[in-house]
Amino acid sequence: MRRIAFDPLVSSFSNIFQTKDSVDIHLSEFVGKIKSGYWQDTVLAVRAADSKDAKDRLKKKAPYVIIAGAFHERNSKGIRKHSGLLAQDIDGLNELVNDV
Repeated sequence: MRRIAFDPLVSSFSNIFQTKDSVDIHLSEFVGKIKSGYWQDTVLAVRAADSKDAKDRLKKKAPYVIIAGAFHERNSKGIRKHSGLLAQDIDGLNELVNDV
C-alpha cells in the first residue's frame, strides 16, 4: 500500500462493545479498505435493514475505526497519540446535511 506524507495511526475495534485492545492501523490502510469495499457487505446490510432498530443492532456489531488517533482504551483518557483528525457523525440530518 502506498503511504502518504500524512498517515497517522488510528485505532480499529471489532464492534461497539470492544473498548480495549484496539488494533492500530495507518489512515491510508483504513481509506484503502473503504475504497476496496472491504466493509461493503456490512454497510449494505445496515442500509437494507427495514427499521431504525434493525439498523442500530447491525451497526453495534460492525467494526469501526476512531480516526482521532491511537487509543489503548476507547475513552477520552485512553488516547495514546492524537491524529490531528476529527470525525463528525451526521446521521439523521437528512436534508439539513447540505447546511452543515
